[in-house]
Amino acid sequence: MLPGRSHGQARTIRLAHEAPPTHAKGLWAQWFKEALETAPSGGLAVQVFPQGQLYKSEQAALEAAVAGVIQMAVPSTGYLSSIAPWFEVFDLPMLFADQDALYRFQDGATGRAMLDRLAERNLVGLGYASNVALDLFSRVPIRTVGDFAGRKIRVHTAVLERTVRALGGNPVTIPAAELFVALQQGVVDGALTTVAFAAPNRYHEVTKYLTRCSLSAVAYMAVVNAGFHAALNEPLRRALAEAAAAATVRNRTGLADQTARHLETLQRGGVTVIELAPAERTAWQQRLDPVYADAARRIDPQVIEHARRPAS
Repeated sequence: MLPGRSHGQARTIRLAHEAPPTHAKGLWAQWFKEALETAPSGGLAVQVFPQGQLYKSEQAALEAAVAGVIQMAVPSTGYLSSIAPWFEVFDLPMLFADQDALYRFQDGATGRAMLDRLAERNLVGLGYASNVALDLFSRVPIRTVGDFAGRKIRVHTAVLERTVRALGGNPVTIPAAELFVALQQGVVDGALTTVAFAAPNRYHEVTKYLTRCSLSAVAYMAVVNAGFHAALNEPLRRALAEAAAAATVRNRTGLADQTARHLETLQRGGVTVIELAPAERTAWQQRLDPVYADAARRIDPQVIEHARRPAS
């Protein structure tokens, strides 16, 4: 049963996610709650259940939102694309030149249309949250495509598996909770993750190199159960959209400063940062053509092109 207004009580949104409150997704959820509960229209309260308190996995939280068991979730593209394949575009390797290009695409006509299509899945897309892109942490330096040869690289999505294979490496799937020990013991030579995850988890103790390749964007979609959304009046629906937009602004503003702090932590811990030369970046991109050919079977090529060259 959907929670509703009764005797002056606010209607409650239960928002579940698996990330820590300090993670980009956790912060977005808290900022959304603050913005919505202080909105002039009033009438909506938010209960945030972080770190898997309700559902251990993103997939479970997403399915609960679709079914209306909870009202809201913030799944990553890797999980949302399991029911809405067009979101796989965000996971394509080296597609966005930088964070600003990612944001321009999200805010543009194609990014908004992708959210609108979620109505086909019993969801309403409120907007995007983001993290910094995936980079490569490794026990040995990886600068060129040739450096991937034979290297075991931890991945966590099917797209990343195809990406590492195209670059000449051997993709290995390992749960995040086991990754530190796997790197420490040499079970894998490297891992694709963000500086935001690596720094607080002390990856400088088990990896000595960071290749800043921005291999894959990291994006999350704020989604609301369509039935719950339809039952709200227009002022409340508008308050939802405005709170999501406010949280996204804070999310983007904070990422640059957070990334600088995390990089400083890693470098103080002894990590050597490798920046890809333009020619080398092009060489990596050329090796990734098979990944794009595979994705084109599921994603409109025009969407990929709009992402590659987002409007200013």
